[in-house]
Amino acid sequence: MPGKTGFDFNGASQSFNVIAEYLFGKNTTKEKMEMTTPVFMHKT
Repeated sequence: MPGKTGFDFNGASQSFNVIAEYLFGKNTTKEKMEMTTPVFMHKT
């Protein structure tokens, strides 16, 4: 997240916290979600 003088660490930290809280159950359905998702790969 670029700020006026470069990368905005405070803003990036706040944004991460919002997403983390949502994933940990602070959402309308109170549903906890995984921080990661499986990656499926296959030969084409």
